[in-house]
Amino acid sequence: MDDQSILSQMKIAVVDDHDLVREGMTAILASRNANNVTKFSTAMALVTQLDAGIEFDFYIIDLELPDFGVKPKSRCIC
Repeated sequence: MDDQSILSQMKIAVVDDHDLVREGMTAILASRNANNVTKFSTAMALVTQLDAGIEFDFYIIDLELPDFGVKPKSRCIC
């Protein structure tokens, strides 16, 4: 299975408070056949979705969001 077919099956969350970053990441992912990308401008918007039981396969998160509050304890690629 190639990268493009893997991306086409993934649910991806892009979380950043800058429109340019959110739109740019979405465009890059779309060019690689990632069709299920959800954009969030705040960490709280993402948390609201997670609380509702909506999960994603991959997260691209700005670790310096104004409402993030704490650094994540999970592993990340920076």
